[in-house]
Amino acid sequence: MGDFWVGSVFVSPKQQRLYVLDWDFPRTDVPAADVGMFCGTTELYGGTNPTSPAATVVQKFIDAYARTARRDKYLARDTLAYWGSCFEYFAPLDTKYDRQVIREYVEKGKKKVSLAHSGDNEDLKDSQVKALLPV
Repeated sequence: MGDFWVGSVFVSPKQQRLYVLDWDFPRTDVPAADVGMFCGTTELYGGTNPTSPAATVVQKFIDAYARTARRDKYLARDTLAYWGSCFEYFAPLDTKYDRQVIREYVEKGKKKVSLAHSGDNEDLKDSQVKALLPV
């Protein structure tokens, strides 16, 4: 699983720049793992309400990443799979959630992983990773 998460991002408002630090594993990795992990942890810890700041950050991040990445169906699928896996793995570990909320996150994670592995490109065009698909 990727290790890119919210705590790895630093913003310099004065310079209007964003910096990403890899605290544990400085290496080249599967981009989708890092993108999916960032989206999953941001949504998990920031709230899943579509109007929450976390949802806005996630969508803006995906859109910005898509402008600079080599977009393809594998990037979109793998990002969604890592995103879902993040929900399935981390939600049960978080003590701030009650059992029902944990179940909801795990179910959301299962749906994301399932769509990543069995959905076709048309299904992906209606998902949160649609910007990562080729134009």
